[in-house]
Amino acid sequence: MPLTDKGKKIMQSMKRTYGGRKGEQVFYATRNAGKITGVEKKAQGGTAGTLGLKKGGKAKSKSRVNEAGNYTKPGMRKRLFNRIKAGGKGGRV
Repeated sequence: MPLTDKGKKIMQSMKRTYGGRKGEQVFYATRNAGKITGVEKKAQGGTAGTLGLKKGGKAKSKSRVNEAGNYTKPGMRKRLFNRIKAGGKGGRV
């Protein structure tokens, strides 16, 4: 993707600081980590409309299985806890 003026400026700065190739690696790693934004121009899409496909639709939501941080296998957790509780030193039976 082509860079914006802001992106070009940051890229040049990183190349001066880290060297040519390493500067590019640091730039893209920083961008991918979300620490810098607005450094790439928006893509000129539109293939969905030209192919006659529907736009939009429901976005796939992220899994919420372990959202609360609950242990996902309560039976295994209970057996492990009781094994540790029953043992002496180090939790070994």
